[in-house]
Amino acid sequence: MRIKLAQLKLVTGDIEGNYAKIQDVLLQSMLNKDCDVIVYPETAFSGYCCGALWDRQEFILDQEKKIHKLFMIAPPELCIIIGFVSYHGQRKNGFPRLRNSVAVINNGRIQVYDKQLLANTGHHEERKYFEEGTYSKVFKVYLQGNKEYTIGTPICEDCWYMDHTRNIPQEMKDLGAQILISVNQSYFYYSKNFVRDELYRGMSYTLNIPVVSVNAVGLGDIGKNILIYDGNSMCYDKGGGIITCLKSFEEDVKIVEPFIDRPYTSDFVYTSIESYAKSNKYKEITEALIFALKEMYELNGNKRPQVHLSGGLDSSIVVALLSLAFDKDRIVAITNPSSYNTKKIFDNVTHMVEKLGLTLYNEPIQDIYEKILEVDKNSFTTELTEAAKSCMQATLRTCLGLYNCHRFNSLLVSTTNHTELCLGFSAYLDISYAGVMALIADLSKTECYELSKYLNDQIFKDEVIPYSLYNSKCKPSAELPDSQGVDPIDYLIQSGLCCEIIRKNKSKNQLVKDFLNKTLTPDYFPVLKVYDNKSIYEYCDFPTFSKEIDKSFKGLKNSVFKTAQCPPVPLISPYNRGFSKRETLINKYSY
Repeated sequence: MRIKLAQLKLVTGDIEGNYAKIQDVLLQSMLNKDCDVIVYPETAFSGYCCGALWDRQEFILDQEKKIHKLFMIAPPELCIIIGFVSYHGQRKNGFPRLRNSVAVINNGRIQVYDKQLLANTGHHEERKYFEEGTYSKVFKVYLQGNKEYTIGTPICEDCWYMDHTRNIPQEMKDLGAQILISVNQSYFYYSKNFVRDELYRGMSYTLNIPVVSVNAVGLGDIGKNILIYDGNSMCYDKGGGIITCLKSFEEDVKIVEPFIDRPYTSDFVYTSIESYAKSNKYKEITEALIFALKEMYELNGNKRPQVHLSGGLDSSIVVALLSLAFDKDRIVAITNPSSYNTKKIFDNVTHMVEKLGLTLYNEPIQDIYEKILEVDKNSFTTELTEAAKSCMQATLRTCLGLYNCHRFNSLLVSTTNHTELCLGFSAYLDISYAGVMALIADLSKTECYELSKYLNDQIFKDEVIPYSLYNSKCKPSAELPDSQGVDPIDYLIQSGLCCEIIRKNKSKNQLVKDFLNKTLTPDYFPVLKVYDNKSIYEYCDFPTFSKEIDKSFKGLKNSVFKTAQCPPVPLISPYNRGFSKRETLINKYSY
């Protein structure tokens, strides 16, 4: 059986554009007669993160009609397997009844399987829009040369049997499936591809049948979070041997031929998830964020990316990633110094732009700031606090940034990181919180240290990001009127705590136990040079760590208002703040 894996870039709501790609693969296959089966991703016509579009009957029917267009084109001896959303009438409340389905087009008929295990945790809410399929089924397909096969077509979450009480792949095998062909919209997080490999490898080995998984490429969003679909479609022969893995973050079409009648011997060397993540984490993150940048700006009219450089680590990482995603002449780099900025900070900015070959626009805010203070003094009898003055400077930079977007036909990129996002370390409408996307807001401060080192050592092979920003005892500072020369956050502790609470959903009691038992997540508390190569257990004592836990929960609780106003965050971890956590603004619970 020659199977063509059609890993396509799908755009949310672009039914006609997505269909054109789907049809092009089909017509090329018919012309070349190079395959027996074509497999497309889940929800291939519409994209996956459609949200309110799922509530519109005309939208559902528009994408469902495309199934019949393919049916009219395809020859009967060719089998097409494609995901779509099937319409089942109206609910009593007026909204459409829907199922997440796959169509099997072959031998003059369309057969349909409905997804049974709906994804409904984290970033997913399939139960809001879709009804569950009622039973497992398999399909007889008839290919050229009078070949007959029985296939099972699980849809994405159906395959993740370890998270459910049912094993859909096993049920399909028991019904006679000789091969499993799964359509997917599987989002990225670092090390996800190895997790997928373990899943499908184990499935093909245990069931002793080939397993094919076709994933999409592109971006989806759920308002406050951006999901990255990374491709990496896979094919395994019976016995767990990997035949192919398609490209990451690219459209890719490839023909494979799994051996249904005999096992395949693989030379794959098994490794652990921990070693895989350690060796690939920042490479994967870099590729994912560059892809997200390119896609987001293309989908928003190919405007210029604009970043405001403070001279600190976060904006340095963002401009470095921008330089890897776009031509240097396209990037708008602006700095807005005041009297509170040190010469060292300005030197960092000029160092970065010179290394990257960018034009730097210097628009100081000091004169404007002093004029506003003068107006304020003449308008009110009370003097502003230092915190209020800091808020003024931070939001003044935002005002300059926004009007410069009109000058350059550009879109701002936010520069806040995960730790600051969690703790609310910003003013409302701070320049670091403004923009079309918060590029590194799913990276903790310590992960920013590690990413900077990776970019310098492995990508630029030069000190592009100033070494002192991430690999010395230089303390980060916002350099605002109330900054006191250093940020009021111990990032080496708080970075890990915020990750444990958000990504692992750990309670205060669990964090206390993990510290005492030395079982905190190692990746969240890495041994860095800034620690003097000390572990977290050597870096601070238990009373200090306990106080930092309280600070974390207090900061997380108080910062939901600010988090809700942050730009959408591209996700590189399984869970982040925003939609996937569904935090509430009103919360009187004491942690």
